[in-house]
Amino acid sequence: RIMRGDRRFRSVLARMWRALWKGKVAIVVAMVATVGSAVALTLSHDQPYRAEAAMLVQRLPSDVDRTDDPLDHRDRLLNEIAVMEGTEVADRVRADLDIVGALPQVHGYLGTETGVIVARVDSRSSEVAASLANAYLEAYITVQTTHLTESYGDAIDQLQTQVSELDGQIDGLPDDDPRRADLVDQRATIAGSLQLLSADLAVARAPAQIVRPAFVPSEPIDGDLGRAIVLSLAVGALLSVIGVALLNRHDPAVRDADDLRNLRSTEPLLAVLPNDRWSETAPVVERQRVGRLIDAYETLRTVVQRIIVDRNEQVIQCCSPSEGEGATSTAVNLAVMLARTGANVALVDLDLHNPQVHLMLGLDLSPGVTDALAEDRDDTGGIRALARLDTLDRDPSGSLIRPRFTEIDGVVEPLGSVEAIQLDPAPVFLPIAYYEDLTVITAGAPPRSALEVLSRSRLRDLIHDLRGLYDIIILVSPSVSVGGDAAAIARHADGAVMVVKAGSTTLPQLRQSLGAIEHAGARILGVVLTGSTS
Repeated sequence: RIMRGDRRFRSVLARMWRALWKGKVAIVVAMVATVGSAVALTLSHDQPYRAEAAMLVQRLPSDVDRTDDPLDHRDRLLNEIAVMEGTEVADRVRADLDIVGALPQVHGYLGTETGVIVARVDSRSSEVAASLANAYLEAYITVQTTHLTESYGDAIDQLQTQVSELDGQIDGLPDDDPRRADLVDQRATIAGSLQLLSADLAVARAPAQIVRPAFVPSEPIDGDLGRAIVLSLAVGALLSVIGVALLNRHDPAVRDADDLRNLRSTEPLLAVLPNDRWSETAPVVERQRVGRLIDAYETLRTVVQRIIVDRNEQVIQCCSPSEGEGATSTAVNLAVMLARTGANVALVDLDLHNPQVHLMLGLDLSPGVTDALAEDRDDTGGIRALARLDTLDRDPSGSLIRPRFTEIDGVVEPLGSVEAIQLDPAPVFLPIAYYEDLTVITAGAPPRSALEVLSRSRLRDLIHDLRGLYDIIILVSPSVSVGGDAAAIARHADGAVMVVKAGSTTLPQLRQSLGAIEHAGARILGVVLTGSTS
């Protein structure tokens, strides 16, 4: 279960990466647009000026006597910053400067020197910034002086009252009265507190002093522009990624094997074929001896062989929901792979709209299916268009009829169009024995109506004849989207393999195509995913 979850997680990451890479242009455009808008908006406003003023906050004698812990003093300074940034100080600034309305906010922070608080003010006017920085400190000193003086004055008055009351009690007692000693000790304690509060009051009358007044700044700060660029980059990237993720989440296209596994439990995933840019040029065994593509087709061959044995399926249709999804190349390679095992295989190209089998195998288009099913053929010509590759692989001069290839770093690459060339010996091709048990019926001359040809009873007779001659018959079908051709072919097939291309086929298209083939009478053997990049 953990391994399945890990594969699922990696699949999601791979899909996200492919979606991001596919949408990279949109992401870049969105980020550039976001940054451009932010820069334009920032530059459309005047850049602010910043002024700073610093003050030294005095430590009260009571604080020094109580503790020497610097953290306690730091906490007191942070409380003083909160007072300076509060509404009471701001109201005092408005009153001192006769300001009505909004007031630029002051920001305080601890200076590098001990006991120093710095007041910072940003404003579109350099003079206003400097004036307000100084005004905030002066207003703070005024407010704190008033509060501290009142607070300490009240406390001192209360202690003086207590001292006077104790003096009266002490004077009213004889010298040898035991209560006198306790009262004297209480008076001494209160007198000490009174003395300490009097010292604090002296400091409270000047709780802080400005040590570095603010000066009018000569240049504006560029922090807003820098912050705007950084913030817009982050926001643009985030929104782009979220947008791509949402589009990918709601994109109905089949992206990977997980989409097909979750389609319907009755249609198994037969194989995942890697992306192959030369898939329409020749069978893969002519271009690779080893590799992921060869392994994938061997897997497909093994699965199909098991289905043929278990379900007694002899005639297999290869089709796809729409054009260009790899049904023809999958059918050709599957037929070649099955023939390599010794099975007697027939490959029939029934894609009369866009026949490609003859191009992949270097054969002539005609004679083929349309010739075998012609209305004017004689009764003995039902399968006269059959072509064994082991007999048609050379022309009369002995040339191999194959696409031209060359071997580069162990991989055979195509050089040009299909043509007959002298290859004696042919070092880049596998032995022709690989095709000894493969027979091909090409599409034949283009008909006026493909559906009319495929609907004739003679196609049923032809496939019936093939059943008696071959172990496996592979029918290359046009896509389901091309009229009713695929459904007409499905009536003669035992089972169908649906080929879908990653990122091209949508899930609704796939479900509709599967339903159309099943409705025509063929059983869906499974799905093959082509063009996979994961």
